Amino acid sequence: MKLDLNANPQAFAQQIQAEARRIAKGIRRGVAATTAEVKEELRSQIRSGSFRGERVLANAWRSRVYPDRDNGTWKPAGLVTSAAPQIHQSLDRGSPITARGGKYLAIPSSLNRIPGARGQAIRLRVTPQQMTPGAGAFFLKRKNGPGLLWCLTVTGNRGGRGQGRVSINTGGVALFTGRSKGRAANIRAALDRGWVVMFTLVPSVQPRKVLDIEGVRRSIPARLLRNISAALA
Repeated sequence: MKLDLNANPQAFAQQIQAEARRIAKGIRRGVAATTAEVKEELRSQIRSGSFRGERVLANAWRSRVYPDRDNGTWKPAGLVTSAAPQIHQSLDRGSPITARGGKYLAIPSSLNRIPGARGQAIRLRVTPQQMTPGAGAFFLKRKNGPGLLWCLTVTGNRGGRGQGRVSINTGGVALFTGRSKGRAANIRAALDRGWVVMFTLVPSVQPRKVLDIEGVRRSIPARLLRNISAALA
């Protein structure tokens, strides 16, 4: 913006105020863009890990820009936080995640997870809070390591109205259905076996390092300078 140095004092003051507002808006846009970049970089690192539950843990990175509304401040702030700090720290250090009090970590099986749209948290057909002793529930020892498998007995049907529909239920509640060839075959196998694994219970897990939080933190000044410069250009 060019200032008219020959303008009267009132007009010159208005020019200064307009320039100040423009700069404030540019700084806020730069801070907002940098905050979004940092969050997305951390989420991307999690997604690249290709492990069970990566989508939920990626979305556990949250961001916010302060103040909530643009009020003309030259000192906006962006904050990126974790809704699962202990797990994210373990993925950053590559350190083991251990259940507290000698208990177990409950890892849902693929049959227990309900697929959702991208970006949405994974829902469970049976939650850890529902893992109570009862009819149809039992434990098996794992063959390839410490821990247990929490299983449910199942019943179901192998067809329906000529459409190859296969369903499994426990306690009268439908768990899942399948029509595709591969899915239907897996469900038939579960029906032949008579039970399905809903959770794997292990005392600890050893994640590999998939996060570089410090590296992302070091990149913030350069990102912020670039984004503010672009916003003010």
